[in-house]
Amino acid sequence: MTIQSTPITTSLPTADAPRALPRVTISVEIIAYALLFIFALALRYAQLDVVPLTADEAREALSAWRTVSASAPGSISTAHSPLVFLAQSFGFSVMGASEQSARLLTMLVGAGLVLTPLLFRAVLGKARALLLAALFVFSPILLIASRESSGMIWGAMSAALMLASFRGWLRRRDVDEAGAPYAALTLIFAVGVIFLSDAGSLALAGLLAVGVGGALVWTRRAQDVLEEDAEDNEPMTLASLFRPVGKRLPGGVDCDADVGHRFLVDPVGIDDHWRGVSRFHPNADPQRP
Repeated sequence: MTIQSTPITTSLPTADAPRALPRVTISVEIIAYALLFIFALALRYAQLDVVPLTADEAREALSAWRTVSASAPGSISTAHSPLVFLAQSFGFSVMGASEQSARLLTMLVGAGLVLTPLLFRAVLGKARALLLAALFVFSPILLIASRESSGMIWGAMSAALMLASFRGWLRRRDVDEAGAPYAALTLIFAVGVIFLSDAGSLALAGLLAVGVGGALVWTRRAQDVLEEDAEDNEPMTLASLFRPVGKRLPGGVDCDADVGHRFLVDPVGIDDHWRGVSRFHPNADPQRP
């Protein structure tokens, strides 16, 4: 009995063999955002150079033009918005002095604001982020500010990028050196909001600081309540977030009523008032005069 061995042949891919290309899929959501951006760009660019510059635009544009052109009459003046000054100086250097070159970069940033809800898509959800982007397209305030080279547009874009960078830092702060780039970007965009955009952006930065701080405190409180309810095998509800306040509220109302009664109706009843207040303070001495 003879056993014949059959050779095993393997075919290696050659250089001429076609390779499978990665499959690229375009979702309906991406198409929707692209259409919204194109429509926002069309609304903001249409007849951009027809409307004359406003008084504020002319002051900013004159400051940039005197810096760029040595033959411009007058002395160099100070711009109110450094980012608008840089944008107009670049536009004048490339395209010359015109209404379009003074407004072009601010218009592009205003159209880019439509895409900022994508940065918070994981928080807002697909539907809410898309709806917010649509509201940005048709917002009359954003439309007018984008067409008039307002510093508010640069402040709004810097604020959106600052919040997105800060959220990235919060998610990666526990990982070694992973959150450092996000922290640096947060600081850079915060400087853009406070110092480089517009005078009103300082108030925006204050409101954002209060809102973000309150959200962080609220989130920390919700986590603590969730841990307490998990230990007690109780589900967390909205009322449980106010549990410490709710425990003290009846005593506080009763104490205020008792104070009003003792001092207004019975002014000489100081001892009775102290004994009444001591009911809500376990460490208070009820015999204290």
